[in-house]
Amino acid sequence: MGLIPDFKALAKTMNTFSPMSITQGAWRKLFASVMDALGDHLWKVPALLGDGTPAGARHLLGLDNAVLEYTNRGDWKDDADYSTNDMVWWEGSTYAALVPHHSGQSFRADLEAGKWRAIGGDLFERLSAPEGSSLVGFIQRGADAVPRRGQDKYRDIVSVKDYGATGDYAANDTDGIVKAYNVVPAPFFPAGKFRNSVTEPRLYYGPGVPVTLSGEVAKNFNNVSGIGVESFDALGAFPADTPPGLVVKSRMENLSLVVLPPSDTNAVFDFSDVGGAKFTYLDGIVTDFCNGAKPSAYSLAQADAMSADFSAMVGYAAVTGTTGGGRGPVYWVTNTSDDIYTTGSLRWAINQVRTAGSGRVLFHPRGNFEVYLTSQIILPSNITIDAPGRNARIWAPTDVTRFKLIDCANVVVRRLQFSSTPGATATMRDGIWIVPDSVDRVWIDQCSFRYAGDGCIDMSTLVEMENPCRVTVSRCLFRQHDKGMLLGSLACYNPNPPAWCPTASPANTRLFVTLIENYYDSVGQRQPKAISQTFVDSINNVHRMCQQNRDDGSFGSAYGILTATGGSARSRGDLFISALGTGWSGVDAWRDPQKPLGGGTGATDGPGCIDYTTDTVALDGVKLAKYNEGLVPVPPYAITPKSIPTSNYARRKWAQMILSNAGAEFDTAADGQFRWDRKSVETPNGFNVISETPGSGRWLRVDKINEAPAFANMVPPSRTINTPRSPTLRIASHAITVPDTGTFFAIDTEGQAASDTLTTINGGSDGRWIMLRSASSGRTVTVMGGGNIAVPETYPLSANSTVITLMYEPTVGKWLTIEKLPTYGSAWNGTTPFKLGNYYLWVDTSQRLRIKNSAPASDTDGIVVGSQS
Repeated sequence: MGLIPDFKALAKTMNTFSPMSITQGAWRKLFASVMDALGDHLWKVPALLGDGTPAGARHLLGLDNAVLEYTNRGDWKDDADYSTNDMVWWEGSTYAALVPHHSGQSFRADLEAGKWRAIGGDLFERLSAPEGSSLVGFIQRGADAVPRRGQDKYRDIVSVKDYGATGDYAANDTDGIVKAYNVVPAPFFPAGKFRNSVTEPRLYYGPGVPVTLSGEVAKNFNNVSGIGVESFDALGAFPADTPPGLVVKSRMENLSLVVLPPSDTNAVFDFSDVGGAKFTYLDGIVTDFCNGAKPSAYSLAQADAMSADFSAMVGYAAVTGTTGGGRGPVYWVTNTSDDIYTTGSLRWAINQVRTAGSGRVLFHPRGNFEVYLTSQIILPSNITIDAPGRNARIWAPTDVTRFKLIDCANVVVRRLQFSSTPGATATMRDGIWIVPDSVDRVWIDQCSFRYAGDGCIDMSTLVEMENPCRVTVSRCLFRQHDKGMLLGSLACYNPNPPAWCPTASPANTRLFVTLIENYYDSVGQRQPKAISQTFVDSINNVHRMCQQNRDDGSFGSAYGILTATGGSARSRGDLFISALGTGWSGVDAWRDPQKPLGGGTGATDGPGCIDYTTDTVALDGVKLAKYNEGLVPVPPYAITPKSIPTSNYARRKWAQMILSNAGAEFDTAADGQFRWDRKSVETPNGFNVISETPGSGRWLRVDKINEAPAFANMVPPSRTINTPRSPTLRIASHAITVPDTGTFFAIDTEGQAASDTLTTINGGSDGRWIMLRSASSGRTVTVMGGGNIAVPETYPLSANSTVITLMYEPTVGKWLTIEKLPTYGSAWNGTTPFKLGNYYLWVDTSQRLRIKNSAPASDTDGIVVGSQS
């Protein structure tokens, strides 16, 4: 036990005492009078010394083990005899007798004579001083406890109340909180509500838990000016019982939120799965709460540099030295024509590379390019096709493959969007088709696929492969499609399959594919399906599985990675989630033996090989299975998968990270994420439709290129399709105003009149392209000159059958006519035919092609040059 210096000095004067020891009980009784005498100033002494002694132990107190024992005589009496072990009270103070004496005079005279000493003198003053706890000894229970001073013990915990904070919510505790944090990095917050106006990212828990990291918030803490967070990752640490009214600000993204009561289930801004807290907007308009924009070129020099930067290439494309067009000559795509003889068209540029032997086909970074293909494009070797401005979309009917790779090598396709009509059940083709028995060294990066027809990317052949084909598909976005990717040889499905098919294995693998950081958003099956002679190394892909309905009302299958007929795959750090609930397959292999031919069709699937590592995670009840994993090949490169976090919120943010960098779009809004335009609180029309119900917490996405295409002008009349509805702009005083985003717009008459004229389009910018059609088959809009539209003649838009394309030219301040597209099979109905030089070309009501060297007066006023069958 530590010693009290004042008692040592006092013991020197008590020379009549004999040493003795006293037990804990006696010790407490002895000090009872001292505690009464010294009051609150000495409360620590009995509490620390008495309670810190085990039962039966002895204390020795005093100089050289001299025992201090007192008899409390109460108030001083002037006729009493006193000895040196007596204490008395006098006017609120306690005194000990220094010498034996009989009180024959007043107490004050005895003091002057030196017969009494005030016990509270030096001890009282020193214990009550700020450093008084340094005079109090402390030892913890237990044989191995080390004696310490009280001051050291108390400083183990620094409370904000030590610096003036009250925690009563009545006063602003900012000053006390700041001072405490200036002393230690994590002061203690006792129970209470600490009102403050600190906006720096320093957040506090309570009661009693010190926290300094941003991203956490106190449940007993009310913030006056707003808690600042550096990123939206910080929202993940909000506890479920975050108090309503708490303000959360993000200086980085200019967003302010306020916490809603937990009972509120219809919040405008709802992160109900993030710690249970719900939020609503504080300041009205919110700007750019979405994933950050991807790098995009805005000049020719930037486009040139981006296309030659291969630093993101990994996997099989990288180890085989894929370079595409390298830093070869650039052929710029400057228009949307599908004519190989039109300078600046996509076909023309690709043909230039074919002739030159190598080169790059780059879309001009200014403007938006919607290219409608009437037939597939076969790519040559040593070519890079890229849209560094993220402004090109390749359209085609479902029976037309967009890009086909056959008899070529060293091909790079980047930042392009591929789309078509919704998936059909017959006559379908692919977004990109690689014929792997005659192709090698391919990199497909940051491309987007939607409604590709059959497969988004298929690498398939009907024959046995003899030569290697090595491909990397990275950072691509596959959305709302039935079949993702079919990879491998279909030789085992032929009427006369090779002899090895019944026992197919990875031993004769020829197709090697790296799939890394791709996002399958609401894709049904084949993510991918790997069949004969194929190995897939799948790394850090996100698979959000959902059945897709076809045009006949049927549904396709739903699974993630599947191997069959000797195909193999390994999943490393993939995330599998399902919009369908439990029981769906994320990683699996066909297990039944190969069956013989039947009914003139190919044999059914035989066994496949599949493996997955502990880095792969499956949620929503998705199942993972291994089969013949010992046969799965090992890739010739080292890629360490990114770790998937453990909490559900962190896993969602991880998936959003993959999604934010996937696809060709300028920015990719995450599933269920929010996106507001910069000038309006209206929910904009857009690409990623999650929910159109206000208050549901899910909004529409703004995209750089509007989703709705002019489907009708590409499809023969026998094909029925569902055309997505384009945004409708209504004429006012012969003018419309186009929004900042979007390409394809439906135009309606003012007041829904039977007809109207359009002469002015507001909202033009340098190089802006737009496409206009009529909003109603019962009303006619005629585009004509007179305002800022430069057209050589009037163009009626009627019956939804005609589309006109315009481009804004700022030097003259007018919209210039690019092309006017009547749909195939349209009746004459007054529309103006194609004008080629001095000739007019159109299809009449009998499906006959006519031509005339002047403007026709009627549907049949021209020479028939052909007919449709």
